[in-house]
Amino acid sequence: MARLTAAAVSLAGALLLAAVPAIADSTSPPAPAPASIGDGGGWSYFSDPRAVQVTSPRKLLWSGWVTSLGSIVAGVYDPATSRVQSMVLQDRLQDDDHANPAVLALPDGRVTYFWSAHNGLFMYYRTTTIAGDVHSFGPLRTLPVRPSGDRLYTYANPMLLPGEGNRLYLFWRSQFTHQVFATSDDLGQHWSPARVLLEEPGQRPYVKYAANSDTIGIAFTRSHPDESPTGIYYMSYWKNAFFRADGTAIGGMEDLPFAPSQTELVVDPAVIGGSAWVMDVALGADGFPVIVYVATGEVHRYHYVRFDGIAWHDTLLTDAGPGIATNGREPSYSGGISLDHSDPTTAYLSRRVGGLNVVERWHTADGGATFTSEPVNQNTSVDNLRPVVPIGLTPDDTTRALWMSGTYRYFTDFVTSVVGPAAMPAAPERTSIRLAPVPRSVKERSTVAMTARMFAADSGHPAVNVEVTLFQRRAGGLVWSRVDTAHTDSTGLVSFRIGIDHDTELMIDWPGDDRWTPVQTPVTRITALPPF
Repeated sequence: MARLTAAAVSLAGALLLAAVPAIADSTSPPAPAPASIGDGGGWSYFSDPRAVQVTSPRKLLWSGWVTSLGSIVAGVYDPATSRVQSMVLQDRLQDDDHANPAVLALPDGRVTYFWSAHNGLFMYYRTTTIAGDVHSFGPLRTLPVRPSGDRLYTYANPMLLPGEGNRLYLFWRSQFTHQVFATSDDLGQHWSPARVLLEEPGQRPYVKYAANSDTIGIAFTRSHPDESPTGIYYMSYWKNAFFRADGTAIGGMEDLPFAPSQTELVVDPAVIGGSAWVMDVALGADGFPVIVYVATGEVHRYHYVRFDGIAWHDTLLTDAGPGIATNGREPSYSGGISLDHSDPTTAYLSRRVGGLNVVERWHTADGGATFTSEPVNQNTSVDNLRPVVPIGLTPDDTTRALWMSGTYRYFTDFVTSVVGPAAMPAAPERTSIRLAPVPRSVKERSTVAMTARMFAADSGHPAVNVEVTLFQRRAGGLVWSRVDTAHTDSTGLVSFRIGIDHDTELMIDWPGDDRWTPVQTPVTRITALPPF
């Protein structure tokens, strides 16, 4: 199982960034610039959620990225300690930002990551076995279903509906054109057959999803904006049927797949004078959808569209600047805009200011008619791109957004970081070890079991899959000899069995690594009694 070195983990010391004004009060020191993970991370627009917050066993923020060398990485930030830990889920899959993982929070505090290569042969996923422990990911699994005749996977979008008994919906782009989904009623252990959701012959719909307890909002294009003029379409899923925003039925599961023309056209390319590319969709507290999109062209423009229960209202926010792909390809790639799904009156966007892209927070207090904006703290000597607001935030969470920072040329050529607050340098957890009682005397040539549990002294997390060594020496001797090595299990337990032929001293030792500090048990002396 691959995992980051201590140096790599220490570089990953900033996963997230609190949204604070760039200009600090003159009486206070300036806010620290967001720390960086070097060339360690990037993502595309269409695999989501890219970050989620969970509250069990404690508040943690999970995200993931694909490195510039193509490795798939999970990271978790603990706001209580400002500590970041990371884990490589798959080493060197594909150096392509389309391969970034999507994160799903499970009801018990565990998380599942889904990902695939860009037009890959497999959809992969892994789930933590212990809530809150980034080092407890289970085995690599592959999705066992796909539509008949389709071979390829791109973009993972998992959605969980508590209102349907925590049914899991996983959406992806299949082959080159279809939008497809499968469901699971046991959190990914077993899957339904794959179904085609959207189909536009000869074109590639691009889709964004949002969910509340029992509804999934679906906003999409009919094509890539560089290949064919497209607007933005919308439909929602609720109780095995699909609807327009005003509740008009489109059809049921038995009517799949749908063409975009069968759904609701929200943004008409003829009206805006060009193509639109969907960037995000969210469902407000009233259940009504909000969509943000970019109108492409030589200068991109960000729009905010809200349904008020009767009609859609489209507000131009700001010019975004030119495309961000500096090699001249993919001219429709914008800096990116995302909604705060916990409060979609707020959006975070990246736009060109003074030759570089900066991230700003935009907020409306009147349903989208007017907006206020402010920059967030960031390194303004590089581009800051594709901001994301984690799913599951609460009003008192100060960390509101994270994004890519660095140089972006193309989807296979980027040197960017996922940035965040000046986190504590990653350090090994302080290890405790608790030894089960051992008999102090046994008959000669008896076998003794020596069991210990290793765990984090501060958080109580078990030390999973740690290789420890049992040493012995003759009682009163000076030289220790190695008896055996074993790995801790998912609860941090390790056990040895040793034959006692004479008075013996035993000790379990762990030299430490980038996750855990060194630890050893006290010396245990066992007296060997002659047989009766």
